[in-house]
Amino acid sequence: TSLRRDVETDGRRAVVAFTTDWGEDAMRRDFTMNALYADLSGKVFDPLGEGVADIRARRVRFIGEAEDRIREDYLRILRFFRFTAWYGEAGVQAEDVAAIATLREGLRKLARERIGHEMRKLLNAPRPAHAVERMAEAGVLDIVLPGARPDALERLEAIEAALAEPPSWLRRLAALGVEDADAAGEALRLSKAEIAALAALLRARALAPAEAGYRCGAAAARDALLSLAALGGAGAGSEELKNALDAAEQGGGAAFPLTAKHLIAAGMAPGPDLGAALERAEQHWIGHNFTLDRAALLRHVLSNKSQ
Repeated sequence: TSLRRDVETDGRRAVVAFTTDWGEDAMRRDFTMNALYADLSGKVFDPLGEGVADIRARRVRFIGEAEDRIREDYLRILRFFRFTAWYGEAGVQAEDVAAIATLREGLRKLARERIGHEMRKLLNAPRPAHAVERMAEAGVLDIVLPGARPDALERLEAIEAALAEPPSWLRRLAALGVEDADAAGEALRLSKAEIAALAALLRARALAPAEAGYRCGAAAARDALLSLAALGGAGAGSEELKNALDAAEQGGGAAFPLTAKHLIAAGMAPGPDLGAALERAEQHWIGHNFTLDRAALLRHVLSNKSQ
């Protein structure tokens, strides 16, 4: 690495100068575990004498005074919680969280793209609930994602572990109580594809499991059911959740066998009535667990043309 020292900082970016002092370079970094160096042979150098011990203790700790490090770059608030989610099993230092709570308004200076980038990484940690809870306690979560609540996240982690479900930051975002995909997309500067995926998940939560799988896709329906179970306090072993997941999987693999062409061939005239009949037939098919074939559906439509 090139060795640098900060000349000037404004909470977002720094003006730096090069140096030959390893200690100066270490002091401008954020956490003790990030102020380590290695030579080409793999020998590790710890200029501050704290980084290796903190890594071994699984402890995330600001270098020097936490408020000084945060004022240099307010993104370090989110990096603190992201590193805690991944590596901080030992918990957090009360003085670090107090400094974060004092300076949390500085997060409003950051670009939302930077905030969203950190939140994706944080929520993809194996078990991020403990870090998100500390975020809420420090008043950070409400700035980053207004209205979010962390109470269901630990339950979701337990459900995921019981079902051997890999982490999904989008599913976990939904478990924080997010109800508006566009609002979350604006807060975290999500991509159009991510907003669409979140919208599908939230739409699936409003549908019966089988229909959710069919209309939104099996993956979105599964994530919807897992996040709902966490929000509602259900456990992974409940028979109701198992049946719902099976129904969502079944719906995701179903293909509606009837089209407008089939109805026209059977004598129905094109137009709004045909479209309405097709929608009713589709709902009838869903209500029969996707078991009706085309012939049965045609009979149903033709016998109910007056509806």
